[in-house]
Amino acid sequence: ETERRDAAETSPSPKHAWPSSPASASSASASASASSSASDEAIAAGLSSGLKALAASGAAVWAANAYSATFRRALGVSGKTALVVSPFFFVFSLEAEHKLSEIRKSSYQSKKKTS
Repeated sequence: ETERRDAAETSPSPKHAWPSSPASASSASASASASSSASDEAIAAGLSSGLKALAASGAAVWAANAYSATFRRALGVSGKTALVVSPFFFVFSLEAEHKLSEIRKSSYQSKKKTS
């Protein structure tokens, strides 16, 4: 095991292809920061909506578990957990994709206006 760890530590890191000209380097940097900003906005929008869905689904599953013997017997812990977290993941994904689409559309329209 230590041999594998030593080999991993001494192996050379892969070489990355960087833009050769300074102009393309600055555009690549700007593109990467814009992409990061868009990702950050999408994650924030997804989390905001997803957490609301998580709260609603958690409250609904808690109420069903507290007040319905049929619900308590019908589902195990994993089923109840799935009912709580599935809406979060769905709403997070949907809202994040919508936000990214909105950002791309506005970016395209602003580029179209300038040209």
